[in-house]
Amino acid sequence: MTESQCPRWRERGLHWHAHVSATVTTTPQRRHHTPDAVVFTPQDGVAWLTETLAGHRRGALALRWNTPAPVNHRAECRQTAALAAGYPVEAIVLTTDGQLYLHLDPQTPLQCPHHGPRARSDSSPP
Repeated sequence: MTESQCPRWRERGLHWHAHVSATVTTTPQRRHHTPDAVVFTPQDGVAWLTETLAGHRRGALALRWNTPAPVNHRAECRQTAALAAGYPVEAIVLTTDGQLYLHLDPQTPLQCPHHGPRARSDSSPP
């Protein structure tokens, strides 16, 4: 990841909501659910993906990434580059029991119902 990518996510105040589900969901649907994890840097997002995939490795038959590929990046840092550019990262894990959907959805403070200004004002004392 180049230094020029870092400001993109930092300047926008992005963080990512991580979700694992057995059914297909959309980003707007996931925004109304409590995330399985919240990560605050692209590197933490990749660490969450690595740990989550390792937990399902035993029953995994195949893995399919649905991640936009920023130009001029090596395959091994594709997810980090995508997160740093503010893109979502999605993967489908085909297992012996079905499919698992992993999502890292970027959220700005204004988009986030859990961490944004609305969440703070809703929890403020009257």
